[in-house]
Amino acid sequence: MRHEMITKAAERGEPTDPASYRHMLNDLNAKGAAKAARAIEAAMQSQMKGRRA
Repeated sequence: MRHEMITKAAERGEPTDPASYRHMLNDLNAKGAAKAARAIEAAMQSQMKGRRA
């Protein structure tokens, strides 16, 4: 998985040194966590609406 991400980054011409790669991973993790939180929140809200109806 990690090797694949580094390869893709290299193909796009992005820096692949460990420091910037780690930064990129942290950024992806933060985005993923925010996206997951929004998805969970939306699912909970739709469930609540379903119960009220």
